[in-house]
This record gives sequence, structure tokens and C-alpha cells, in this order.
Amino acid sequence: MGTEHYAQNRAALRQQSETVPPRPVLPPRPLVPPQAFLEAPLAGWLRVPRPAAEPGIWRCGYQPREADDPDRVSTRQLVVGAVVSAVA
Repeated sequence: MGTEHYAQNRAALRQQSETVPPRPVLPPRPLVPPQAFLEAPLAGWLRVPRPAAEPGIWRCGYQPREADDPDRVSTRQLVVGAVVSAVA
């Protein structure tokens, strides 16, 4: 039983090796031309403009929040008010 099983495995491996295409002679061409990588990613990150800050604080790509509208009621406050009114 052991040798028959071994022979079947060998036959299956031989069949698989016949269906695998040969390795290419040359490597595939790059999708992006080499000229696209003129600047290293680290250099680009270092050149991103940063707003003034105290020493030791880095704000890469920081954009200040918009001012909140004082007349707008938050969703949480509306839901809590509706639940309290329904319970009362």
C-alpha cells in the first residue's frame, strides 16, 4: 500500500510539472517608468509645509478645524432630549 501511494504521488507531481509554464528569460517591465521616482518619499515628506508650532511638535499635513456653528444643536443632545421627554 505504501509503494502504490508513493507511485501515485510521483505521477501527480510529474503531471503538475508538465503543466507549469517555463520561467521567463527576462524580468517583467516596470509599470511606472523610472523617471517617476526622482524624489525619495522621505524628501517629499520633509518638504510638506507645516504651520508654526512650539519646538518638538511636528504637524505634518495639519489643517485646523472649522469653527463650530453656535446655533447648531448636536445630534447627541437632540437624542438625549427626545429620550428624556418620552420617558417623562
